[in-house]
Amino acid sequence: VTFWGQESSNALLQGFTITNGNYDDGGGIYCRENSSPTLKNLIIKNNTVSQDGGGIYCYDNADPIIQSVILSNNSASSDGGAIFCSLNSTITIKNSILKDNVAAQKGGAVFIYDDTLNIVSSLVVDNTTNWSSNNGGAIHAQTDAVLNITNVTIYGNSKSGIFHENSDITSNITNSIIYGNTEEQIGNYQYGTTVNLHYSIVDYYYCNDDANGGETYDFVDCEGNIIADPLLTDPDNDDYSLSSNSPAIDAGDPDLDGDGDDYTIDTDDQDPDGTQMDMGAYYYHQTFGCTDPTAINYDPNAENNDGSCYHDVVTDIDGNEYQAMQIGDQLWMKENLKVTHYNNGDEIPTGLDNDAWTNATEGAYAIYDDDPANADIYGN
Repeated sequence: VTFWGQESSNALLQGFTITNGNYDDGGGIYCRENSSPTLKNLIIKNNTVSQDGGGIYCYDNADPIIQSVILSNNSASSDGGAIFCSLNSTITIKNSILKDNVAAQKGGAVFIYDDTLNIVSSLVVDNTTNWSSNNGGAIHAQTDAVLNITNVTIYGNSKSGIFHENSDITSNITNSIIYGNTEEQIGNYQYGTTVNLHYSIVDYYYCNDDANGGETYDFVDCEGNIIADPLLTDPDNDDYSLSSNSPAIDAGDPDLDGDGDDYTIDTDDQDPDGTQMDMGAYYYHQTFGCTDPTAINYDPNAENNDGSCYHDVVTDIDGNEYQAMQIGDQLWMKENLKVTHYNNGDEIPTGLDNDAWTNATEGAYAIYDDDPANADIYGN
């Protein structure tokens, strides 16, 4: 498929499988010269090129949007096993999977040169570069490139997870997992690449003060990062979700949009389950409910206690206990009320005569036949 007519993002290619292409560049899709199509819900697989961009090739101000696309088993004899992009282009990747792609040289999954790569909520795994040095990288950036990587899992790739070939590259990495890549997680060929690495699971030399003898670097900004196994569910069988005890859960940037309001009050900074954002491509859905196994409404599937637990004995503000039973979704007391205070601790008026009862405008209580002994029998 070729886009070479200044197509805008309104040009939509959707719902196809593009496979077994064989060309010089762009075995699946070829996009250049101000063409910016939207590529959505596609499978691009088993395409081969003699040069660059096994799956997708974009060049010269081409700004494709790649959404919900699977790029797998594509290969390039030069750079960019899945995607090659260069010369003032911007490529945006959302909710996509780049897996098992191969480049003979640089960028097993993605190669960009003088471009911007925006990649969000995506999986980059098991891609291979056969370049003899460590200049491969699943994502390989070269000369004036900008990487914006948010909630991405980069795992199990050969060579580097991300490789910066030049010092004039800027990487902004947030809420991501970069782990288990064979050589190093983030590599720099030249000292000085600008890296803003926030709230991610990654072992990056320039963020590790201990490895550097306590030295810090002015071109690196590190905040909220974790050096630990992300405890993915079963990556050997292609399950890259977070297990229930993953350190990535609730460990993302508490104010991702940077507006000063964190996840406790800003839904833009929350996962779909209403919790603080997780790290990686797939968030872990947390279930809320009663976690007390002795409670009537115990929920064995709940992971977080929401304060809703109740038992067959309820207690009022005065410490009186009452037997109770559940009917439907409601809890009914089996005894009469004996409480003498409101929940805020204020006393409930009592001992009113007939005139006071007639003119009363606030709550009050009485004991049957004005006999205190009846309180234990009939309640207040």
